[in-house]
Amino acid sequence: MTTSRAPSGRPRDRRTHEAILRAAEELIMEVGYAGTSVSGIASRAGVGKDAVYRRWQGKPELVYEALFSSVDTGPVPDTGTLAGDLTELTQALVDEFAAPAGAAALPGLLADFAADPALRARLRSGFLAPA
Repeated sequence: MTTSRAPSGRPRDRRTHEAILRAAEELIMEVGYAGTSVSGIASRAGVGKDAVYRRWQGKPELVYEALFSSVDTGPVPDTGTLAGDLTELTQALVDEFAAPAGAAALPGLLADFAADPALRARLRSGFLAPA
């Protein structure tokens, strides 16, 4: 799930969306969370900042989707047992958070979430609740 706003006008280009997510991940790897900005992401993706802000309210939501939502939106494990399913799901989450970009972004992202209750609520309703 994304926190994208309801589209108006022509449909959004999925390639642009993917380019922005890829640019966010690349910048996090290069300069860390604190050094990453929406302007930098937009420039790296070859789009204007307005293209980013049409999809996400800000850097935290964008970084969360780019780095920490694949387990949320991926297929549900089906190993044949509850224990096996939970083990696979837990391992996928560990892998997502331990990936180099995830490890680089997590401290700053958690600090942003802790400092901003509205951001925390948007994350819960936009990403976590639907998953």
